[in-house]
Amino acid sequence: MRSIEDSRFYIIVFSKNYASSSWCLDELVKIMECQKMTERTAFPVFFDVEPTEVRHQSGAVGEAFAKHVRGSWSSVLPLDCLCSIVESCCNKSSASLNGSIVDLENDDNVGRWRNAMKEAAGLAGMELKNTFNGLMRMMLRNEVALMPRYSYRR
Repeated sequence: MRSIEDSRFYIIVFSKNYASSSWCLDELVKIMECQKMTERTAFPVFFDVEPTEVRHQSGAVGEAFAKHVRGSWSSVLPLDCLCSIVESCCNKSSASLNGSIVDLENDDNVGRWRNAMKEAAGLAGMELKNTFNGLMRMMLRNEVALMPRYSYRR
């Protein structure tokens, strides 16, 4: 995290599996905190993913995020156990619960991750779709060369 604090510019490359990594999400939270508190710029790159998928955690990004979130709750109680607890306490069938037993937004990490993804996806950035890795490197290199044109604050 020290290297994030020492950086002047952040390039965040979002992919379909980005949200499956708690490490990436923790670093994103730190980047967005530093970007807000200091004169630093974050530049998102959406690599084969739509900015709206990142902003709303939908589509492939949402699936990756959901797997990560389910994993954190399944270590506490299995889903079928939660269903039977809710059924007995609330007089609701597990079919009516539709998988939304617990408000996952109450989990501190999940809420911070969601907010950081929304904020980052709202920044001006670059979309790369159906590109080869070599082309992506070339486009990023050209974009970074133009960075002095970008202001440090949005």
